[in-house]
Amino acid sequence: MPRVTRASTRARRAHERVRRRELLLDAAEALFRERGYAAATTDALAERAGVSVGTVYNLLGSKEDVYAAAVERIGAERVDSTRRIVDACTDAISGIRQLAASRLRGYERERLFFVLFSCERASGVHPDPGHLPESVGAHYTAYLDLLGELLRRGIEAGLLAAMDPLHLALSFEGVLNAFMGYWTRPAGPPEGLADLSERFCESFLRMAGRHDGVAVAAAAAAAAPPPRELFITRFDADRLHELIAVARGFGGPDVVAHLHSLNDELEHAQVVEPSAVPPDVVTMNTRLRLRRFDTGVEELRTLVFPADAGREPGTLSVLEPLGTAVLGCRAGSDVEVVDAAAGNRLKFRVEAVVYQPEAAGDFHL
Repeated sequence: MPRVTRASTRARRAHERVRRRELLLDAAEALFRERGYAAATTDALAERAGVSVGTVYNLLGSKEDVYAAAVERIGAERVDSTRRIVDACTDAISGIRQLAASRLRGYERERLFFVLFSCERASGVHPDPGHLPESVGAHYTAYLDLLGELLRRGIEAGLLAAMDPLHLALSFEGVLNAFMGYWTRPAGPPEGLADLSERFCESFLRMAGRHDGVAVAAAAAAAAPPPRELFITRFDADRLHELIAVARGFGGPDVVAHLHSLNDELEHAQVVEPSAVPPDVVTMNTRLRLRRFDTGVEELRTLVFPADAGREPGTLSVLEPLGTAVLGCRAGSDVEVVDAAAGNRLKFRVEAVVYQPEAAGDFHL
């Protein structure tokens, strides 16, 4: 058996203390979000965390100390997340979109931190930032600096109005808070975070664009995916138009939500005879190999009509966002879809067309 030393015992105890402190902070965040700072108590925190009040004071201190530790952790994580986005983005517009999606996903949790630097701090229901550790304010400044750097790139590229990046950063936060303030009302818009992120970015870019209109158009062009060469067989086009007509009348809300995209694909595609479609084009019932850019994972999928989805492993309904996106693409094409759960964009490449009915002479499929 390994020898137990005083040093190893101290290290184990220190690790356990950190673990318990993090769990207590998790409980504190939930309590502050639920009740607000003024109504939260150390007794309630101890009860929620399943510890004694003495343990709360031993690990974190007073209620103000607990709040300070919670928002310090939130602020540090927001700065790290923003820095990764700013460092990795290839252009200002994509960076703004990624940051907006990230901020919206974490809005409810991070509000404990950001509210300290809003006009709400004067209400007296939140701690005065001046009474909190300097690191809390430093995280807010660091976040604004990173956001300002991202916006400065947009200014230098001629996409955003030539103004102080800090003022643009504050405007970004103001618009975002207005969107989320409306979204969290009972009568807010019935849309997911992905759609809300798109609306926010559209509004902010129009507001922050150069007033001559050139920058707004350039920003929209930069954000839009490049045009793709699409092919649809006449047989598939007829069946898909029929599917759209039926789904509009009887499909559920998730199905109907994708009909507009599918119809756009059909409107912009080159309709060809089945015998004339290139062999590397994704048609209905094509088996293709897809690679996801962010993970590098490849998978085999078969593009099918909704009635056939799920009958065999790897089927991909044409009414799913990814199914609509790959329809009519050639091998080597890149497509993007919005991950509704995470609110960000996922990019895929059609690595190969493994089987195409038309190329195999199976014109009935």
